[in-house]
Amino acid sequence: MKNYDNSDLATLLAKFKGHLTCWQVGLSLGSFLYFHMGGNLPERTKGGSVVEIGSTILVLESDEWTITWQGKPIADSDTITEDLVDRLIFKYFIGKSLKSIEYVNEVKECIINFADEGGTPGEIIIRLKGEADEDMCTITFPDGTIIVCNAKNGFLSDGSRSDVHVAAYSSD
Repeated sequence: MKNYDNSDLATLLAKFKGHLTCWQVGLSLGSFLYFHMGGNLPERTKGGSVVEIGSTILVLESDEWTITWQGKPIADSDTITEDLVDRLIFKYFIGKSLKSIEYVNEVKECIINFADEGGTPGEIIIRLKGEADEDMCTITFPDGTIIVCNAKNGFLSDGSRSDVHVAAYSSD
């Protein structure tokens, strides 16, 4: 396992700055919220069909998370529904860029910040709370690097990579 700190994540976000604008938000498996950002990549499903995925993908895996817009709560893991995502949540994220992702060890939180390109940092904040050895979120970068934010250990990677992303990135 390779450990990353907040500055390492900031470096990766800066490196892939052109791949961090959100174009799709969705809900899967209960309260797992996902964000597709950057360019569109074709991925073949197990059923054989092809779907579009983001060159950067963020998945909220924590059982407890909240989203605030300008300090006001707009969604949380207890009340999220697909209808709420489709009617409201996507409006807050589409066209916004992932600005930062930080792990706060003292409170076992991962804090994610989205904003307009020239917008105010902190405009949209996602707070993930974790327990024990729980993964709070996973981010896949355009070069295929997959990093989780774990409640106990912070940012980690086991070295696995997304084949779809690796192939697309190496062909750029």
